[in-house]
Amino acid sequence: MRLEAVQLSETIEVDMFQSKLALLPQEQQKRIMRFVRKEDRDRALVGALLTRSTIEELCRIPIQEIELAANAYGKPHLPAYPDFHFNISHSGEWVVGAFDSAPIGVDVEQIQPIDLAIADRFFTKQERDYIVNVAEQKQLERFYDFWTLKESYIKAVGKGLSIPLDSFWMQITESESISLHTEEKSQSWQFRQYPLHADYKLAVCASHANFSDGVRVRAVSQFLETVQP
Repeated sequence: MRLEAVQLSETIEVDMFQSKLALLPQEQQKRIMRFVRKEDRDRALVGALLTRSTIEELCRIPIQEIELAANAYGKPHLPAYPDFHFNISHSGEWVVGAFDSAPIGVDVEQIQPIDLAIADRFFTKQERDYIVNVAEQKQLERFYDFWTLKESYIKAVGKGLSIPLDSFWMQITESESISLHTEEKSQSWQFRQYPLHADYKLAVCASHANFSDGVRVRAVSQFLETVQP
């Protein structure tokens, strides 16, 4: 397993953006340019390049020769290497990628003030009870614990929103161990949270317990310098 994080704490200059965008297939370039906000285009570009540069490094495929496909639910994969799995997530100024030899999902979320009543729509009773039963100053943080863990599971399974968020529930014990409760018993899933930044939550879901020891973190300028045709 490899975990990569790129911090977009600085703006990607236009010339740099255009030169790196040109490394991607035309269709992907068009999708990125459909975003109205520059920060969304920057995150999408970095996510695409993080995927392809890691594939280039690990699978020895030149970045401009990589051909990706998507499953019926839209999750991308690398047909030439069926045992190579990856997932990308971004929020705020962070783009995170998870890469493994087995199915994997990752989710990063910026902790922002919200109406915790949203948990009534997406979480199970067990999860909602756990949120309201912790100290008030911890409730928002615990909400994002559950949100990222649940999203990482959905992304690892690769079936998108066809899996309702309230169709399974996560349990976090006092010792911070994490377990999944679901009627789906075909595969055992493991979870781990990683400290990325005080204002963010990061969770990874994998089909094994051999998690990466940490996350490699790079500034966006440092990362883009490494991405070459």
